[in-house]
Amino acid sequence: KLIVFDLDNTLWTPELYQVARRVKAAPVAGRDVKLFPAAAAALHEIDTCNRWEGTQIAVASRTNQGDWARTLLDAFEVPGDPSRRLSDLVAYQEIYTGNKRAHFESLRRRSGLPFGSMLFFDDARGGRFGNCEPVARMGVLSAHCPNGLTDGVWAHAVRSYAALAADEAWMGMVVPASGGAPESPDEASASASAAAREESNGGPHDATVVRWLEGKSFGFVRRVSGGGEMANGEKKDLFAHASALPPGAPTPQKGDAVSVLVGVDRGGRVACTSVTPTGGPGPSEGGSITLPCF
Repeated sequence: KLIVFDLDNTLWTPELYQVARRVKAAPVAGRDVKLFPAAAAALHEIDTCNRWEGTQIAVASRTNQGDWARTLLDAFEVPGDPSRRLSDLVAYQEIYTGNKRAHFESLRRRSGLPFGSMLFFDDARGGRFGNCEPVARMGVLSAHCPNGLTDGVWAHAVRSYAALAADEAWMGMVVPASGGAPESPDEASASASAAAREESNGGPHDATVVRWLEGKSFGFVRRVSGGGEMANGEKKDLFAHASALPPGAPTPQKGDAVSVLVGVDRGGRVACTSVTPTGGPGPSEGGSITLPCF
């Protein structure tokens, strides 16, 4: 009865805190911030297909750029209907910082719907800043989409919800992005660690710095070989915090060659646990795009 989307790195990209480093005025929908193609397709499906009649849409975001987020919802066209805006399609907006348990308590009060009637999509699984696992513990089926909403994540989550509903089963599960069976929050946390071990593949790995935000003390690196890929075949970019650098190391610059170890960050997402400069520029990769992967 209620489908709830996170915003940053779920419905749209890039994340608003990243945009805030580049622009001072509110970002422009479709230029500075873009909907993921699968997100646009899912919104269009909910809006137009008979199977979704009576189903409402909500957004739950903990961004600290709430005014920008609301402005973008007022600016983006409803996919397939340029006469309306996303804010017309979204029945409930919960956009403020803090644990998303508060967002969902508010959604339950405002909608009058039980948690078991909700389906949630978010890019952060568990850990201190995770969302899927704590929301799943409330009884909401939560789909993990670490690289933004994809067609595969959308279809698998919808099928998983239908199967659990048919069995009258507990909905407080996490649907993994891998396409596997829904997991309890504790199982999902264990899977995150297993995914990090698979991503690390022994390590260390040769990588190249693709972006570094000095004012924020973090950036993104891309492994030269090995490692996971996104659905479109592009290499995943790994989050790297300055704390992963050796003491006294210089600030990384775009194109620098580094050696990295991979693990799981506080949000339960794959990230660099060690970043060591190796000197010199890394190899270039023509025709690639950069998307954040935590």
